[in-house]
Amino acid sequence: MQSPQKANFPKIESKTKTEHTFSTETTETTEFYNRVFEPFEALLEGLYRKEGLCKMYESGFENYITTKIRKAGGRAFKWVCPGMTGAPDRICMFPAGRIIFIELKRPGLKDGRSERQKKVCRLLRSLDCDVRRIGEKEEFVEMMKEAGYEV
Repeated sequence: MQSPQKANFPKIESKTKTEHTFSTETTETTEFYNRVFEPFEALLEGLYRKEGLCKMYESGFENYITTKIRKAGGRAFKWVCPGMTGAPDRICMFPAGRIIFIELKRPGLKDGRSERQKKVCRLLRSLDCDVRRIGEKEEFVEMMKEAGYEV
């Protein structure tokens, strides 16, 4: 049995964010690039930009929040609880002992929490813990103001 041959694709060398050249520059590869990659890049830019604001996924939103909390003098630790599913994403600790549990959701979702996550939030609230579901920048700014910090 013969081993399959590897496809011989041209290497792409990046010059800038959107300008690429192929090491084996042919009319065929240039046409392929223009037909496939340029519209794809334009589509992505259109999907992620609205009135100059970049829409974020949950991970990007999480990075934004942890950075702002750190600048305010607090810490936002990732909470991984091996024995319990549905735990909030972050434990945010601020000076003077203020602790807030945050369940982060991608901006634009109405709720997005599973039944297990809702149950864990109810459990933490029954223990007088401050638990928040944050999915928009405005909700985060409001939470920070309530905690006594400007963003």
